[in-house]
Amino acid sequence: MSAPASFLEELENEELELSARQLELLGLFVAALLEANRCFNLTAIREAEEVWRRHVLESLALGRFVRGAGRVADIGSGGGLPGIPLAILLPGTRFALIEATGKKARFLERTAAALRMGNVRVHNGRSETLARCGELRGRFDVVVARAVGSLAELVELALPLLAPDGRLLAVKGRSVQREVDEAAGALEQVGGGMVGVHPLVPRSGGEGSVAIVRKLRATPERYPRLPGVPGKKPLK
Repeated sequence: MSAPASFLEELENEELELSARQLELLGLFVAALLEANRCFNLTAIREAEEVWRRHVLESLALGRFVRGAGRVADIGSGGGLPGIPLAILLPGTRFALIEATGKKARFLERTAAALRMGNVRVHNGRSETLARCGELRGRFDVVVARAVGSLAELVELALPLLAPDGRLLAVKGRSVQREVDEAAGALEQVGGGMVGVHPLVPRSGGEGSVAIVRKLRATPERYPRLPGVPGKKPLK
């Protein structure tokens, strides 16, 4: 599937440069996403042009905050957003796609294999469980998350995965400042601090923002709490 002209224009607006091969891989990913979406819900967006604009462009826009990272985790990857577009953009960075739903995780595995993405590994499980695993805890330079709960919930899931001085990039909408305010207590408890909030696609418009949190000190071993608890009872 070829990238639409509107997407290419927005890429140029955002000063994002992609090779012909990267555009081809993104096209294969979009085609696979839309095809799988006919069988089970990966995205509420059904139109290809809107997938390119809302999903692919916004995922790639995170690249300016990710460059230079060695290892990145994508929490609640779902249909591979933002992880797969970022892995295509940054082939020298290793990505862990964390997804709790089995059929979504299998889609991610099939897609990564079909696109021969050697820098992607899929982990089928809940973040609360995987963040207690020695293989993943404290291993990542960056954690990215899109449409995964409130910021107060998300910092409890993400900070245990981060290495010292690592960063969480949380894609948010209009309510971002309220979420930042409400997450102050949670940040203190899990060892993080706010860095700032930035427009996601500043030159192309849109309501998306990225809230950036830095890991300032070690996260206590008791976090994250049991599966489901961070969402039901966010830290205050």
